[in-house]
Amino acid sequence: GHDNGGEWDGVTGTIADNANNSAPIIYNATFIGSGTTALVGNDKGNNAIFLDDRFKGKVYNSVFDDYKEDLIESTGDGQGSGIMFAHNTVGRFGGGAYTGSNASNLTFLNSNVAGSADSTFFDASGSPINGNSNGGVNPQFRAYSRDAGLELVEIDPRPASGSPLLSSSLQAGAPVAAAYRGAFGSENWAAGWTKLSFAGILKGEAPTSGAAPFADADGDGISDTLEGTSALTALGFSAGVNNVSPTNLFNSIYTTSSILDLVAPNQVMVQKSGGNVTLSLELFRSTNLQVFTPAPVLDATFPATEPAEFYRIEVPNAQ
Repeated sequence: GHDNGGEWDGVTGTIADNANNSAPIIYNATFIGSGTTALVGNDKGNNAIFLDDRFKGKVYNSVFDDYKEDLIESTGDGQGSGIMFAHNTVGRFGGGAYTGSNASNLTFLNSNVAGSADSTFFDASGSPINGNSNGGVNPQFRAYSRDAGLELVEIDPRPASGSPLLSSSLQAGAPVAAAYRGAFGSENWAAGWTKLSFAGILKGEAPTSGAAPFADADGDGISDTLEGTSALTALGFSAGVNNVSPTNLFNSIYTTSSILDLVAPNQVMVQKSGGNVTLSLELFRSTNLQVFTPAPVLDATFPATEPAEFYRIEVPNAQ
């Protein structure tokens, strides 16, 4: 799909200095567009940033790359007081082309922004300010490719050796300091659990290090501390074995020899023996509808057809 990397509004109808205007502070984000030659399929376009209604947030130590249109598009009232973009890397854009001159940086900005205070990336002459890069910088991800239809087919968003993301200036003050621009350093924290990872598009190994209680030596997404508890050890989990893939230990909790319903009030347990399933239903009887005593258990035995099966009993119109 085609959309803007960030669509950031302040508060509709307020003045520029209103304290209620949106003012987030963002560190170390990676923004990736739909490709510099992509077709724009909706009215919103494919810009890295869209500003509206006096947005006054701050974005630091981030990277914006591979968008069809502009670095910033803004409405007439897009900028709020205090807006700031600093120490960011401006990547490749279809709407801009850096030719070696400061003035060419202004081609990365929408006409409502070029030369205006909405851009704290460049001054009115196009010179980079606030530690931002020139436009058109290749961030040099470890892997990045699209097919003929511009669909993303491979990405490892970690900076490759020599990437400008590893050597550019940084804004201090992040909740957790990082020695790089963008969302990724040496660890691909998105591997092994995200949609892109499961689809095979995200490349790069999952992180296998870290400090307790979050260390994950086998890379299965379950911390060593948790896998070392008696509860998970009893189920067969181990800090030295990937219990998600390829062992699929979660699936083996329900085995072919025993199928157990989670026991709770008004539930029954179903036990599989050999190829048959026996469902036992406790009955109670009364002669006056006031006092009930146990009656013979009602058993139903039938062949099992699947390794894991669940049953329930329904009594329509029961009172």
